[in-house]
Amino acid sequence: MADYSGYFESRKIALVGVSGSPRKFGNAVHRTLKDRGFEVFPVHPSLKEINGSRCFEHLGELPPEVSTLVVAVAPHTAVEVIREAIDSPMKRIWFQQGADFSQAAEAARNAGMEVVSNKCVLLYAPPVTGFHGFHRFLARLIGRL
Repeated sequence: MADYSGYFESRKIALVGVSGSPRKFGNAVHRTLKDRGFEVFPVHPSLKEINGSRCFEHLGELPPEVSTLVVAVAPHTAVEVIREAIDSPMKRIWFQQGADFSQAAEAARNAGMEVVSNKCVLLYAPPVTGFHGFHRFLARLIGRL
């Protein structure tokens, strides 16, 4: 299994793709990371708050010590997110699985950022327990982790 511990060392993670709807995946990522003890910095152009966390309108507003970004938006939006991330303290980008982020991932790599793509952050952000722990076990069992 690849070592992604650098993405989680600081326990501070920015998240682009949160939603005001509790049923949306970005909202679930935010809640789960918070429940696991991470300080999550949601970025959303119009929300002021989500699940008790202040939302930031732009990546440039984030504290400088936040250097890991989870991207859970559509691929065409992700390219714009990376353009903004290039001018921010972001060093590590995690593209949530489920879509083809190859263009955005290439832009991030070309800017010198570490990139993980097509993997679910919830299978790696410690501690991995419950449903995600079981899913991680199955992924290891069939060689997909």
